[in-house]
Amino acid sequence: MLLALCLLTALTLLFWSWAAVMFWPALGRIPQLKRLRLPEDPDFEWPALTIVTTARNEEPAVGRAVRSMLAADYPRLEVVAVNDASSDGTGAILDGIRDLRLRVVHLKGDPPPGWLGKNWALHCAAQEASGEYILFTDGDVEYRPGALRRAIWLALRMRADHVVAFPRLILKNAIERSFMLEFSILFFLGFRLWEALDPHSRNSLGMGAFNLVRREALMRAGGFETIRMNVEDDVALGRIIKENGGRFAAGYSNGMVRVRWQDGAWAMVMGLEKNIYASTGFRAWHILSGAAFLLITGWMPFLAVLTGAFSAHIPLILLGLSCLVAMLYTIEAFRPGGLGAPAGAILAIPAGSCLLTAAMLNSLQATLRRGGIEWRGRYYSIEEIKAHRRDFPVF
Repeated sequence: MLLALCLLTALTLLFWSWAAVMFWPALGRIPQLKRLRLPEDPDFEWPALTIVTTARNEEPAVGRAVRSMLAADYPRLEVVAVNDASSDGTGAILDGIRDLRLRVVHLKGDPPPGWLGKNWALHCAAQEASGEYILFTDGDVEYRPGALRRAIWLALRMRADHVVAFPRLILKNAIERSFMLEFSILFFLGFRLWEALDPHSRNSLGMGAFNLVRREALMRAGGFETIRMNVEDDVALGRIIKENGGRFAAGYSNGMVRVRWQDGAWAMVMGLEKNIYASTGFRAWHILSGAAFLLITGWMPFLAVLTGAFSAHIPLILLGLSCLVAMLYTIEAFRPGGLGAPAGAILAIPAGSCLLTAAMLNSLQATLRRGGIEWRGRYYSIEEIKAHRRDFPVF
């Protein structure tokens, strides 16, 4: 038993050490938007920007969200808001916002066959956009003054066709921070952040809160028609742009872009129901192996220390403590990204790993039970998604 614990702890130590080694240089290469020096020339001509957002039955929040976009201090701005066949007052609220920079697109009925509803709405909005750059964003994202200028300036400075600004996640307790830390580690490992930052790699990533793309690069990549049945539309968007010669860049928003993704840790678990299994290409072994991996890497350092202390097994204690140190280094590497995870959040890692495991298994069982996914009141079968989905390698 002790030998098995020592072996698992040693493997866990290797993982956390590797994660720290990979994430420190990769995350350290990402600039902070707040520290970027903007052009001092008052006559500098900023490129035209279109903000795109879609809404389906978002009556409580859509008005505030769109008004916040229009309030952004960007000189050449338009907003395209899509009302995706809402059955509530979403359309009336959008029509009631009087601003010449706002264009409202009303969609009726279901999307065409072979399209996810959101992807169809994004496609329709992109056709209406006139800006040189298009920012695809969710309706619950808050922007602080200067955020858009700095993101555009980063795109210009880096000659980037696609820019992700990592938002400051509004997290209210250690459990939420631990969940998001575990999710972020799995996300950046799965999509290989270090390769995404490499201009010579075809790998990339995306983020629904802030996907800024150059319109010409989006059209060259085939637009959303290429990824019309990808549930992970934000990540897939980044992949097709880079595969077609686009350049990727990322920046920390330093709180200039903020979002409260879900209200509570359990809501986070349920909020990933449609995404996780579908994003693996419906590969159950990815879910099961990932769940085992999360539980082992989340619990083993603590179990090693406790078991070693009770059995006076010094090597096991040292292995466990080494794991905790490597885990702490990894947490510190993520701090500039807006997770706000203090060193003490390491104590909540086991709970975070359990919650994320629950999210993965729930996504698996719910999708298999239904034979597909439900998204905003619409049902899509696994067979339908597989028939039209672009498959990107994960892990």
